[in-house]
Amino acid sequence: MIIKRNLNLLVLTVISCLILFSSCKKEKQPIPEVSSVKISEVDKNMFTYIKKAGDVYDKNEIWNGYDFSKQPYFLVFRDKDEKPTKGYILNPHKNLEGIGKIASNQKIGLNIVAYNKQLEEANKDLKSENGVYSFEFKIQGGKYAVFSYSEKEFNNLNEGVRPLLIHELFHVFQNKWQLVEGAVQDEKNYPITKELLPLQLLFYKMSKSIMKEKDPSRLKEYLKMYVSIRSKEMQLDPSAAKLVKNFANNQESGEGTARYVEVAALNELYPGNKNIGIAPEFKDLEKTFPTAKDFRGFAAWGIWYNTGEAVVHMLKTIGGVDVEKQHMKGKNLYQLAEGLVQLSNSDKAIYLAKAKSEFNWQAIVSIADKLLALK
Repeated sequence: MIIKRNLNLLVLTVISCLILFSSCKKEKQPIPEVSSVKISEVDKNMFTYIKKAGDVYDKNEIWNGYDFSKQPYFLVFRDKDEKPTKGYILNPHKNLEGIGKIASNQKIGLNIVAYNKQLEEANKDLKSENGVYSFEFKIQGGKYAVFSYSEKEFNNLNEGVRPLLIHELFHVFQNKWQLVEGAVQDEKNYPITKELLPLQLLFYKMSKSIMKEKDPSRLKEYLKMYVSIRSKEMQLDPSAAKLVKNFANNQESGEGTARYVEVAALNELYPGNKNIGIAPEFKDLEKTFPTAKDFRGFAAWGIWYNTGEAVVHMLKTIGGVDVEKQHMKGKNLYQLAEGLVQLSNSDKAIYLAKAKSEFNWQAIVSIADKLLALK
């Protein structure tokens, strides 16, 4: 009887332990502090920059509605040999498996977790695009933009990860905007002609002066010149798809606004740095682009970053139009400028002549001829 009682007790004890173990197993375990990912000095600098940039945009003074601090993305750190060694997810969509909790004093006020599970996969995704960023990378059912960073990339204030984060995440934000009717992307067929190119270069030269100007009345004069120049370009456009209207105007808006929010934030974060947002010098264009192919990439694509930034600067400084609201509703920058100044055809002729006079039209035509002669 004693043996039987002890046996029953043993059985009950085993069953109890199994039940207890089973319930413990179902209980959610706390996420351990990160031990495999060391928070380095460049990581801390990166996190600090992200927090400060988020604070700048949260004031809604640069672009109302751009929630930079809430955008989800995956940061992949690469060592000096370009090998991905650690990763961090900003603003994860949900509780993820395989993440590490970062100590609160290292998060610097960010919603961030360490995540190394898909480093190689993310790096492969980056290489399939442009090597430094990609969009719509899948992590456990959610989509994230991916950015690589290293000490070298972080330290480059014009082309490194700092401006890239702001600029490219703004493009993610733009996906929520209403599309402009008729908008296309066709860099390959963009018309670069003897008639059009000098006009294009005229406003590019103007844009460099515009970004230094703060007087609203002077900027309104420049805005009238811009509308007059672009109107003439659209009139002279030989392309069947009317690419000045349907490509240039919209490319200028998409990249110009992203460039504007990027440079404006960097100027606020680094007020003593005079090299932020430097575009190719107008007088050196024929030296900057050694071949016709190099120049086409600039004239049919790259130029719109700087001209668009200048138009945003004019519109926001002058006032009288809700740039953010109207732009997000499907109006491009040219349409907003045209609606604000409302020029007649005779007005446009006058302001086109003023622009040519002020910015040395003959010198611009001479540079255009040299660029058109590139092989």
